[in-house]
Amino acid sequence: MLVIENLSKAYKNIRALERVAIALLAKTENTGLVMTNIIALSTAVACGLWIPFEQLPEYLQTIGVLLPQYWAHQGLVNTVSTLPGGEDIISVTLILLGYTVLGFIVSLGGYNKYINMARS
Repeated sequence: MLVIENLSKAYKNIRALERVAIALLAKTENTGLVMTNIIALSTAVACGLWIPFEQLPEYLQTIGVLLPQYWAHQGLVNTVSTLPGGEDIISVTLILLGYTVLGFIVSLGGYNKYINMARS
């Protein structure tokens, strides 16, 4: 149960950093809301969260593997799976941590831009 909670927290951190970056880069509140919805919905489709991943076209499977939603989903599936090898979530955790660091860096870049804009 602790593993599921940690994966959930890591995914929430990634999503929070994404929202911070969008909030800092968007000019208005409505623009930020639209950007968030477009990103969340389109990546959810590409990651196989609504349709089984194996039924997606090859190009969407290639894109989906590169997104954090796919890895969060795989981590949860591996954790609750009764199949052999379902306990191996170290790679999933490392990938999600990498996305967290990347989101933090993007947020810092947007924050610096926001501070410079606010000062002028």
